[in-house]
Amino acid sequence: MKAHAIVLFLILLTICSTHPVAAQEGACCVDSTCTLTTEEGCLGTWFGENMTCDPDPCLGDLGACCDDGRCQITLAEGCVGHDDVWLGGGTTCDPNTCPDLLGACCDDQVCVFTVAQVCENADAQWLGEGTTCDPNPCATTPSEERSWGQIKRLYRD
Repeated sequence: MKAHAIVLFLILLTICSTHPVAAQEGACCVDSTCTLTTEEGCLGTWFGENMTCDPDPCLGDLGACCDDGRCQITLAEGCVGHDDVWLGGGTTCDPNTCPDLLGACCDDQVCVFTVAQVCENADAQWLGEGTTCDPNPCATTPSEERSWGQIKRLYRD
């Protein structure tokens, strides 16, 4: 049995060494011109494996869009789903920061589901990773200012 496993391993090793996995191509921008090439072959900005030149990443404001923890490169107007979060022009998905950074952000009493970087850039209050906007944690609870004596008096009667 051991001999069969060793022979199988040697066969697989031979196949893999004679047929290496080819590097994946992706969109590369050099002087506003998009070409498909490998990361090693790109002499400009490389947008990642399997990224195409349609839409042309060199002409628009492309960046990373988080959708349920998945990251994809798109134009800002393509990142419009309910929980989609636009990370900004020029951002990438390598490494994919989407699953880690999404959370609630309070801008006054309005809650926005976004990433820490976008929240902090807006001078808003970041509530932390994994926090949600439902129910709205940013809405203030109406209160009435009273002294301790007034509060005790309410419960004495």
